[in-house]
Amino acid sequence: MTRLKVLWTWLLKPDNRATLAFIGSGIAVIVYSIWCVYIHFDSKSSESKIAPWRIDSSARAELIRVLRSKGAPHYVNAEIGVPIACRLGDMEGIQFATDLKEYLSAARWYVRSVTESNAVPISLRGLLIRVKSGSSA
Repeated sequence: MTRLKVLWTWLLKPDNRATLAFIGSGIAVIVYSIWCVYIHFDSKSSESKIAPWRIDSSARAELIRVLRSKGAPHYVNAEIGVPIACRLGDMEGIQFATDLKEYLSAARWYVRSVTESNAVPISLRGLLIRVKSGSSA
């Protein structure tokens, strides 16, 4: 008898299949448990490295100075103001946008409100990049 026939004969017995299923299930549970432990401890270390994007006091003062010196761009309607929108449910983005609204108001730019939506029409970082490039000119 070949080894394959012996293995097939062994698998045909219901008791052997049940034993094999039990051992396979145990191995699967052990592997899954090890993976869960790895993910738990690995995600803790990566979450601590990510911090919300904030503007410190010196950058705030420079931003307000540049915005005041440039004035509101021609495409900003004085009645509508600067639109600031965040992704729906992004609490860090909402906090940053609220801070940015305060800075723009301090620079005498009109901002009506910070809105939340699924479709964000303006990039806050894009606005700051424009301001940064304007300050170096």
